[in-house]
Amino acid sequence: MNDYGGTVEKIHAELLDLLNGSGFPFQIGVRREIERTTPDHGWSVDAEEHHWHHPETGASGFIDLIIRHHTLIFTIVIECKRFKEDGKLLFLSPRDYTGEKRRISALCANQKSRESKPYLGWCDFDFEPISPEASYRAFRTQDEKNPLLERIADTLLPAAEAVGFEEISLKSPGEFFPGDWRLFMPLIVTNATLFTGIFDADQVSMTGGRLAEGTCEFKPVPFVRFRKSLATHYPSGGIRYGHQSPLRKASLAKERMVLVVHAPALADSLKLLTTAGKNDGVFGQRLLSLNP
Repeated sequence: MNDYGGTVEKIHAELLDLLNGSGFPFQIGVRREIERTTPDHGWSVDAEEHHWHHPETGASGFIDLIIRHHTLIFTIVIECKRFKEDGKLLFLSPRDYTGEKRRISALCANQKSRESKPYLGWCDFDFEPISPEASYRAFRTQDEKNPLLERIADTLLPAAEAVGFEEISLKSPGEFFPGDWRLFMPLIVTNATLFTGIFDADQVSMTGGRLAEGTCEFKPVPFVRFRKSLATHYPSGGIRYGHQSPLRKASLAKERMVLVVHAPALADSLKLLTTAGKNDGVFGQRLLSLNP
């Protein structure tokens, strides 16, 4: 026994539980993994525990990590989420409604001069590699009234907007160039294993509301594009919805995407994210032609 209220071993065990319960070791480990593999993928850490303040809504907080690519016009805003070691996130992929996609959404920011008004808007564009895209997810302990990923996105997306505005506002007069865009993409990295559940929607029982055994194919995946209507302040830009009803257009305009990555696959995923979609040519070309 000692003056701290227990044996040294007991105190150390309690402190280790306190440390691990904070989630900070996971965040620090993610940073180290990015730094260790920077020569392979070209991304480096710009900031950690960065305080953000949204200029329009007044919301504020701290973002875990901000990383920037050495040559692309991309910045990724990262939230680290640690679960228990057996944590699993299941993304539902009904064949008629979801599937593998190339599209990614990001906040597009530009200011042509110190005197001009900054442009900020959410844009979709193709970006390799393809991955499952899902709007539905399941977690064993989730609260259906306040679901987990949506809860994280409610902070992560405004953080991405605030970081984008901050970077534009910090530019010096000599740093403004016509068509000089910056893109800010939200990403969640987690130790939870990611699975997709692929099934035919017409296999769902209309009496029990369930799928029968053997009607759903489960597959582990390194990352998922999680896409649905998520709250942001800045609108969609440069997106055409065609001949849709007004309500359908409004719904599509609210859709945002958060990339969810399994932590052990983070380095490989960042390496793959340096490849532009085949329809984009030079990365960002489509965005550079926007007329905000």
